[in-house]
Amino acid sequence: MQCRAIVERLRDKWASRQSRQSREVHRKQARISQDLFSPEALAKIPKMRADRIFSRVLALKRARVPLQELFPDRDSVEWGVGADYLIEGFLPLVQVNQVVFTDDGPEQLYSNPETRILGSLKKKVLADTVELEFRGVYAIERAAWFVYPRATYRLGDNWRFRLGYLAPGGPLQSYIGQFHRNDEFTLEARYGF
Repeated sequence: MQCRAIVERLRDKWASRQSRQSREVHRKQARISQDLFSPEALAKIPKMRADRIFSRVLALKRARVPLQELFPDRDSVEWGVGADYLIEGFLPLVQVNQVVFTDDGPEQLYSNPETRILGSLKKKVLADTVELEFRGVYAIERAAWFVYPRATYRLGDNWRFRLGYLAPGGPLQSYIGQFHRNDEFTLEARYGF
């Protein structure tokens, strides 16, 4: 009798793990928000509902507009491979990542497939007190990109100061390109103990 109870407990644990894993396959993926307000999408609103919305808007009242989901669940496979190697004090890193959707759904901010090449180059100078770093990403299918050069200064064992500049670019209908007007300088001061 004990063996049967143990087998049932293991089977329940395995079933629980399998259901957890199957839920993890679905990921919320951002779609192109302009598609939610397109004439085709708004034409799908039932006429009675559209008339009610229109009359509330004319009366300067709030109106609930039934739009499609901005972050629909999509089945996808994401993988990546990378390599780095220390060469005369320089640490280059090259990585390729790809997202492939395995189901049908609305157009996403990611292409299907979305292939990104990532690169990073680091170099420590001045007795390892200053670290210079250049990072960049290029999404091949939609020609979206960002670059992020930064410099880090270590003061003693506890303080670290970092200055950087983030510059994204690309078409608006891409995951990175939607932020193309959000260039920014970054400044970080950290005290560790």
